[in-house]
Amino acid sequence: MKTKEFVIQYDPSYSLGKMFSHFDQAIVGQEHLQPKNVVVFHDLSTIYSTITKARLDILTFLIAKQPANISQLAKLLKRHYAHVWSDCQALASLGIIELQKNEGEKEIVKPIALYEKIIFDFPVKNMVDLYNEKEILKTT
Repeated sequence: MKTKEFVIQYDPSYSLGKMFSHFDQAIVGQEHLQPKNVVVFHDLSTIYSTITKARLDILTFLIAKQPANISQLAKLLKRHYAHVWSDCQALASLGIIELQKNEGEKEIVKPIALYEKIIFDFPVKNMVDLYNEKEILKTT
């Protein structure tokens, strides 16, 4: 069985303009260019603030322990419920986990890991090319 992988890609040339261009293409019916399991960031500080150790711990515990709800997950992690809830929402907004709502006496939310592996894609060769291009532009 193949491991489900989520890719976090660093691309400093990725811009809002490029993103809106892709969005415009999707609106007119062209094929979606970005796979669901890939997210692109244009700066490293955003990656660091989005993919924190605490959030990676959540993903690890979801896969290893499969807690029934956020409260159980918070207890496993020995963290405050509100902080775990906030981190789960961030992971869900990226599409790394799903927050499944079970209606009943009290609404219970079960966090579910959608991926078993996270890959950080840092294209060093592209970075060297980009750096060299900037240096060439400075000298002309």
